[in-house]
Amino acid sequence: FAHRGRTQLAEGYAQAMSQIHQVDAAEFPYLMPLTFGKIKERATNSELEREVQDVLLRHEFVPSGDLVLLHGDIWPGNVIWSGGEVSGVIDWDNALIGDRSYDVAVSRLDLRIVAGSEVASDFTDQYRTLTGWQDSNLPYWDLRACLRLLRGFLVWPNVYPELGRPDLTLEVQLEILGEAAR
Repeated sequence: FAHRGRTQLAEGYAQAMSQIHQVDAAEFPYLMPLTFGKIKERATNSELEREVQDVLLRHEFVPSGDLVLLHGDIWPGNVIWSGGEVSGVIDWDNALIGDRSYDVAVSRLDLRIVAGSEVASDFTDQYRTLTGWQDSNLPYWDLRACLRLLRGFLVWPNVYPELGRPDLTLEVQLEILGEAAR
Protein backbone atom coordinates (compact mmCIF):
# COMPACT_ATOMS: atom_id res chain seq x y z
CA PHE A 1 0.00 0.00 0.00
CA ALA A 2 2.93 2.35 0.54
CA HIS A 3 3.52 2.71 -3.21
CA ARG A 4 -0.05 3.76 -4.04
CA GLY A 5 -0.75 7.40 -4.79
CA ARG A 6 -2.92 9.37 -2.42
CA THR A 7 -5.79 9.74 -4.90
CA GLN A 8 -5.60 6.11 -6.00
CA LEU A 9 -5.68 4.86 -2.42
CA ALA A 10 -8.64 7.05 -1.42
CA GLU A 11 -10.64 6.26 -4.56
CA GLY A 12 -9.96 2.51 -4.33
CA TYR A 13 -11.10 2.35 -0.72
CA ALA A 14 -14.20 4.45 -1.41
CA GLN A 15 -15.21 2.34 -4.39
CA ALA A 16 -14.70 -0.95 -2.57
CA MET A 17 -16.61 0.22 0.49
CA SER A 18 -19.48 1.68 -1.53
CA GLN A 19 -19.85 -1.64 -3.37
CA ILE A 20 -19.93 -3.57 -0.10
CA HIS A 21 -22.53 -1.21 1.34
CA GLN A 22 -24.77 -1.67 -1.72
CA VAL A 23 -25.16 -5.39 -1.04
CA ASP A 24 -28.62 -6.21 0.33
CA ALA A 25 -28.05 -6.76 4.06
CA ALA A 26 -31.17 -8.97 4.18
CA GLU A 27 -29.16 -11.62 2.31
CA PHE A 28 -27.15 -12.17 5.48
CA PRO A 29 -29.68 -12.87 8.27
CA TYR A 30 -27.04 -14.84 10.19
CA LEU A 31 -24.76 -11.82 10.66
CA MET A 32 -24.85 -10.09 14.00
CA PRO A 33 -26.15 -6.54 14.12
CA LEU A 34 -23.74 -3.81 15.10
CA THR A 35 -24.66 -2.92 18.65
CA PHE A 36 -22.73 -0.80 21.05
CA GLY A 37 -25.30 0.52 23.44
CA LYS A 38 -24.17 3.14 25.86
CA ILE A 39 -20.49 3.41 26.68
CA LYS A 40 -19.85 1.93 30.09
CA GLU A 41 -17.02 3.07 32.25
CA ARG A 42 -14.37 0.43 32.75
CA ALA A 43 -10.76 0.16 33.71
CA THR A 44 -8.64 1.59 30.92
CA ASN A 45 -5.09 1.08 29.80
CA SER A 46 -4.19 4.67 29.05
CA GLU A 47 -4.98 8.30 29.67
CA LEU A 48 -5.96 8.69 26.01
CA GLU A 49 -8.44 5.82 26.29
CA ARG A 50 -9.98 7.48 29.36
CA GLU A 51 -10.26 10.81 27.48
CA VAL A 52 -12.01 9.20 24.51
CA GLN A 53 -14.27 7.20 26.80
CA ASP A 54 -15.20 10.35 28.77
CA VAL A 55 -16.21 12.23 25.62
CA LEU A 56 -18.33 9.30 24.42
CA LEU A 57 -20.00 9.01 27.84
CA ARG A 58 -21.08 12.67 27.64
CA HIS A 59 -22.77 12.32 24.24
CA GLU A 60 -25.88 10.46 23.30
CA PHE A 61 -25.75 8.64 20.01
CA VAL A 62 -28.70 8.57 17.66
CA PRO A 63 -28.36 5.81 15.03
CA SER A 64 -29.13 6.75 11.45
CA GLY A 65 -31.29 3.69 10.83
CA ASP A 66 -29.35 3.07 7.60
CA LEU A 67 -28.43 -0.61 8.00
CA VAL A 68 -26.02 -2.11 5.47
CA LEU A 69 -23.56 -4.98 5.17
CA LEU A 70 -20.39 -3.93 7.01
CA HIS A 71 -16.96 -5.43 6.52
CA GLY A 72 -15.91 -4.16 9.93
CA ASP A 73 -12.16 -4.04 9.26
CA ILE A 74 -11.25 -2.49 5.92
CA TRP A 75 -7.62 -1.52 6.32
CA PRO A 76 -4.62 -1.89 3.96
CA GLY A 77 -3.89 -5.45 5.09
CA ASN A 78 -7.37 -6.56 3.98
CA VAL A 79 -7.49 -4.83 0.60
CA ILE A 80 -6.11 -6.61 -2.48
CA TRP A 81 -4.89 -4.49 -5.40
CA SER A 82 -4.34 -5.56 -9.02
CA GLY A 83 -3.49 -3.33 -11.94
CA GLY A 84 -3.95 -0.16 -9.90
CA GLU A 85 -7.45 -1.05 -8.72
CA VAL A 86 -8.94 -2.82 -5.74
CA SER A 87 -9.64 -6.38 -6.85
CA GLY A 88 -10.87 -7.76 -3.54
CA VAL A 89 -11.41 -7.34 0.15
CA ILE A 90 -10.45 -10.24 2.41
CA ASP A 91 -10.86 -11.23 6.08
CA TRP A 92 -14.59 -11.04 6.67
CA ASP A 93 -14.40 -12.22 10.30
CA ASN A 94 -15.76 -8.88 11.54
CA ALA A 95 -18.70 -8.65 9.10
CA LEU A 96 -21.86 -7.20 10.61
CA ILE A 97 -25.08 -5.49 9.71
CA GLY A 98 -25.20 -1.90 10.86
CA ASP A 99 -24.66 1.80 10.27
CA ARG A 100 -22.28 2.45 7.35
CA SER A 101 -20.65 5.22 9.37
CA TYR A 102 -18.93 2.58 11.48
CA ASP A 103 -17.08 1.15 8.46
CA VAL A 104 -16.27 4.65 7.20
CA ALA A 105 -14.82 5.69 10.58
CA VAL A 106 -12.73 2.52 10.99
CA SER A 107 -11.24 2.99 7.51
CA ARG A 108 -10.69 6.72 8.06
CA LEU A 109 -8.65 5.98 11.15
CA ASP A 110 -6.62 3.21 9.52
CA LEU A 111 -5.94 5.38 6.47
CA ARG A 112 -4.90 8.24 8.71
CA ILE A 113 -2.37 6.03 10.46
CA VAL A 114 -1.01 4.45 7.29
CA ALA A 115 -1.22 7.26 4.74
CA GLY A 116 -2.02 10.50 6.56
CA SER A 117 -5.01 12.68 7.33
CA GLU A 118 -5.28 14.00 3.75
CA VAL A 119 -5.86 10.49 2.38
CA ALA A 120 -8.44 9.83 5.11
CA SER A 121 -10.26 13.05 4.16
CA ASP A 122 -10.03 12.26 0.45
CA PHE A 123 -11.47 8.80 1.10
CA THR A 124 -14.39 10.33 3.01
CA ASP A 125 -15.06 12.85 0.22
CA GLN A 126 -14.87 10.12 -2.44
CA TYR A 127 -17.23 7.89 -0.46
CA ARG A 128 -19.71 10.75 -0.08
CA THR A 129 -19.54 11.47 -3.82
CA LEU A 130 -20.13 7.83 -4.73
CA THR A 131 -22.97 7.20 -2.28
CA GLY A 132 -24.54 10.54 -1.38
CA TRP A 133 -23.94 9.59 2.27
CA GLN A 134 -23.94 12.34 4.88
CA ASP A 135 -23.65 11.72 8.59
CA SER A 136 -23.62 14.32 11.31
CA ASN A 137 -22.59 11.54 13.72
CA LEU A 138 -19.22 10.95 12.04
CA PRO A 139 -17.22 12.51 14.91
CA TYR A 140 -18.93 10.06 17.26
CA TRP A 141 -18.02 7.12 15.02
CA ASP A 142 -14.46 8.43 14.67
CA LEU A 143 -14.12 8.33 18.46
CA ARG A 144 -15.65 4.84 18.55
CA ALA A 145 -13.01 3.75 16.02
CA CYS A 146 -10.29 5.31 18.22
CA LEU A 147 -11.62 3.52 21.29
CA ARG A 148 -11.75 0.21 19.38
CA LEU A 149 -8.15 0.70 18.30
CA LEU A 150 -6.95 1.65 21.78
CA ARG A 151 -8.46 -1.46 23.31
CA GLY A 152 -6.52 -3.80 21.04
CA PHE A 153 -3.57 -1.59 20.26
CA LEU A 154 -0.52 -3.57 21.30
CA VAL A 155 -0.73 -6.07 18.42
CA TRP A 156 -0.95 -3.45 15.66
CA PRO A 157 2.70 -2.31 15.59
CA ASN A 158 3.76 -5.88 14.78
CA VAL A 159 1.68 -5.94 11.59
CA TYR A 160 2.90 -2.81 9.81
CA PRO A 161 6.57 -3.81 9.28
CA GLU A 162 5.33 -6.88 7.39
CA LEU A 163 3.34 -4.53 5.15
CA GLY A 164 6.36 -2.37 4.35
CA ARG A 165 5.88 0.25 7.09
CA PRO A 166 8.49 -0.32 9.82
CA ASP A 167 8.23 3.40 10.62
CA LEU A 168 4.77 2.92 12.17
CA THR A 169 6.03 2.11 15.63
CA LEU A 170 3.77 2.01 18.67
CA GLU A 171 4.86 5.53 19.62
CA VAL A 172 4.08 6.93 16.16
CA GLN A 173 0.68 5.22 16.07
CA LEU A 174 -0.24 6.51 19.53
CA GLU A 175 0.68 10.04 18.46
CA ILE A 176 -1.49 9.78 15.33
CA LEU A 177 -4.32 8.24 17.31
CA GLY A 178 -4.16 11.03 19.89
CA GLU A 179 -4.38 13.64 17.12
CA ALA A 180 -7.33 11.81 15.55
CA ALA A 181 -9.16 11.57 18.89
CA ARG A 182 -8.81 15.27 19.59
